[in-house]
Amino acid sequence: LSLHTLFRSTFSNVLNVAGSGSAGNPVTFLFEPGAKFSASLWPASGAINITGKNWIVIDGGSNGLIENTNNGTSLGNQAQSFGVLGAQSSNLTVQNLTITNMYHRTDISDWNRMGECIDITDGSYILVQNCHLSDGDTLLSYTYGSGSHSDVTFNANTILRGNHTINIGTAQVNAFLSNLTISSNRIDHLDAWDSVLYLGSPLHLDGMILFNEAKIAGTNVESGWVSNALIYANSVGPFIGKNNTAAMFFDVYYASTFVGVKIFNNLFTTTNYWMNGFVNLSGTACLIANNTFIGYPQPSGNPADGGTGTAIKVGDGVHVYNNMFDLTGTEINMAGWSGKDFDCDYNLYNRFYNGGTGAFVKTTGTQLGVTDWFPYIAPLDTHSTWPFPFRTVLDANYMPRAGIGNGVGAGMNLTSYGITNDLNGNPRPATGPWTIGAFETSSSSSSMSPPTVHAPIKFTP
Repeated sequence: LSLHTLFRSTFSNVLNVAGSGSAGNPVTFLFEPGAKFSASLWPASGAINITGKNWIVIDGGSNGLIENTNNGTSLGNQAQSFGVLGAQSSNLTVQNLTITNMYHRTDISDWNRMGECIDITDGSYILVQNCHLSDGDTLLSYTYGSGSHSDVTFNANTILRGNHTINIGTAQVNAFLSNLTISSNRIDHLDAWDSVLYLGSPLHLDGMILFNEAKIAGTNVESGWVSNALIYANSVGPFIGKNNTAAMFFDVYYASTFVGVKIFNNLFTTTNYWMNGFVNLSGTACLIANNTFIGYPQPSGNPADGGTGTAIKVGDGVHVYNNMFDLTGTEINMAGWSGKDFDCDYNLYNRFYNGGTGAFVKTTGTQLGVTDWFPYIAPLDTHSTWPFPFRTVLDANYMPRAGIGNGVGAGMNLTSYGITNDLNGNPRPATGPWTIGAFETSSSSSSMSPPTVHAPIKFTP
């Protein structure tokens, strides 16, 4: 092990990693308690630059910190700035690190897209875990060029106050990414980067955006893919801002772009609707399962009016099973797609808009009431349920209340998809029916309390 200890002091110069490690002998930079990188403005090359180096570990230890002190809306600088930058680096780990105030935005009319906490380009075997990332346009980013890339994992991070909080994608042809995992992250307070609607702001808030913008001569082409992506046990919301796109937005032109994407055991909450739903996905052999989607009531306050906004916008090649929809205006929107290889069943639809008048949208864009949906979608969705009159089916922790009709034991067994636990890590039954939604049982309190909102670090004039 090649260990470099960053002692208890403040570093104000850029750290350019000079050499690579090797398998079993990574170069490790460990923050001692109290160590931090602090500057008025870190450059676009990063406070820590790992470009072209492999087998590197950046470990924040107990309280390692990277911060800007004078970059933001009303501060001394309005400039691009990066915390950790890595390009063409493989076998890279960044963990236990707080990176904040890359760009401290305080005005809704500030359209600057500046500040990135962690930006990694190309490379395979990338792990970012247990980090606290906040205050910047893009907080955690992995982009890749032509060629094959694999094994990128973002796990157990707290990600707050950004425009694109997780950003993954390519703009190159023949670019392939396999084995992507995004798990157990808390994402919230995108509203700090909100802007007024319909004024042309370049900001469009996404909890996660995954994109393929491969072009030839300016025209999108069918080239490359993301395969075997697992997105699970994440919490997104509720403070999402209004000039938004989606909690999980898949920027897709061709169904072959996203293959084998599985989105499961996630909790989505909101105080206003997502423009394109909590999840917007079309692909090949994709799964949206055992998620809990919590919208918000109609302004009337009348429980009979149900919720607001679209839960999911789905296209071809997506299977929708065991999901809990509560207080969402439109449960499933299929507009603009053919519905090829689409399937849904064993979902629970509760408190949707206006007693179900616009609860679903079929491929032609026509709204359907709930009583029209089931004949339209038949023979699919034959085991899904919708309590009526509407009633409360979840407790204060978004777990199913005890009682018949609340989703307990009403879902299908998805063990064959490789899912074994619920959001809290409790086991799902190996055989027999599952509970609908992100939580298998209501026997214990949810661990998914609202994320801690860290106050911005005070600035030095």
